[in-house]
Amino acid sequence: MILTYHNIDILSKDENTVCLLFFIIHLLSLKFQQKKIVFLDEYNPKDKNHVVLRFDDGYLNVYKYVAPILKFFNFKFEIFVCPCFIGNDCFMNLELLKNIQKFNCRIQYHTLNHKDLSLIEDENILDREISPSEILKNLFSDLNFKYIAYPYWRFNDKAIKIAKKYYKGALSGNGFSNNTQWALNGIKVLNTINIGENNE
Repeated sequence: MILTYHNIDILSKDENTVCLLFFIIHLLSLKFQQKKIVFLDEYNPKDKNHVVLRFDDGYLNVYKYVAPILKFFNFKFEIFVCPCFIGNDCFMNLELLKNIQKFNCRIQYHTLNHKDLSLIEDENILDREISPSEILKNLFSDLNFKYIAYPYWRFNDKAIKIAKKYYKGALSGNGFSNNTQWALNGIKVLNTINIGENNE
């Protein structure tokens, strides 16, 4: 399964923020269940033991809290970033994104402007949104920017067609996924103690 987080903070302040204590409990649960935490390159959706830890948008707290904790657990993770967020308030800047790779992290793409791709029919606009930033690609190793996550989980046939030009796979979820390589299913993790197979 692919567990999708956004922000992690001491206390939860909105639906996209999981409190730090619950996050640690999630990791302990994965450890107790002896789940294998893998990168997307290694992920087999049919293997119930495989788990990908995905963090959308590049929140600053992922660097501040998440990375050191995941290093302690020796867990791999993936961050999906939008150029429109990088360096803004509450989000990591380029220097931090480069540094976070030292924590067994890979950086992936979350489109240029975080738009709902399912609402865009113009293929030129879709291409601009979906194609990875060349500036970012040049700053990171070729282990990064191999996957894209559709904002709001949503996509259309044209978006898939364009994603296939640039990536090895794409991520969706929460009812919009068909769990193929171009719409891998993900679970949005909420601010609760429980995670696991019953959330799939």
